[in-house]
Amino acid sequence: FRFKMFANLAHKGVRWIGFGWTAFLVENLVMSHNRQWIISDLGENTYHNIYNCLSTAACTSIAYGYFRHGRNQGPRITTAPGPGRKTLGFILQSLGLIGFTQFGPKLQIPVAMGGTAPIVPTSGPVVEVVQPQKARIRCPIDFTPADVPADGVHGLKRVTRHPTVWALACLGMGSALMTPFATHIVMFGMPTVFAAIGGAHQDYRYRRGWGGELTPEMDAKTSHIPFLALVSGQQSWKDVQSEMKWVNAGLAVLACAMWRLRPGVPVV
Repeated sequence: FRFKMFANLAHKGVRWIGFGWTAFLVENLVMSHNRQWIISDLGENTYHNIYNCLSTAACTSIAYGYFRHGRNQGPRITTAPGPGRKTLGFILQSLGLIGFTQFGPKLQIPVAMGGTAPIVPTSGPVVEVVQPQKARIRCPIDFTPADVPADGVHGLKRVTRHPTVWALACLGMGSALMTPFATHIVMFGMPTVFAAIGGAHQDYRYRRGWGGELTPEMDAKTSHIPFLALVSGQQSWKDVQSEMKWVNAGLAVLACAMWRLRPGVPVV
């Protein structure tokens, strides 16, 4: 087991990808934690330039390791995924893609059934007129702004305070479950580590007013870990259901299914 572990770590793809993800996590933690004094000493432009250069270098390492030494190659640390892993992987990938689709405009079926407006007489008693249901055409993209509550907690914010990184984490972990390659597992598993540590660190800073704000009230009724606020009763499943963009979610699941079921699908 020890020899196999060292063999995995010795592979170029594992090292480049692992180094890139570790560097990306560390530089985000260090730069964001020391944001105030770096800006006060060097200026905001210099701070962002350093931050962006470090992030670019880390992402370059990840991309080089995966596309040059990691895609469908390298040591295998698990067997080929069975039905259980494939099912769990598909569920996680679907959840991740559903999360990303919630950030865009609401999609809707372009044909809807509805009656015409009732005719109200100008004089005499008001008679209720049952209008026939008729098909009407509507735009498939609904640009109507959502009714966001005053506290700002709406949609995926009821699931987690950090929906973007956790959507990426679910998408990545689902892919990691469907592969035997060490390079793929490091590539697609690390976003979960980043979401857990990075999200907790952002909450730590915002509670102290460093670069943002997380009030005690918001902290109490939302959660960093996905679904924790819902399970604990701080948020309502009914509200999530009513605010979910269901057509977007359905298309996300359909896209995942078509990707997995297409002929000649690769491991990831």
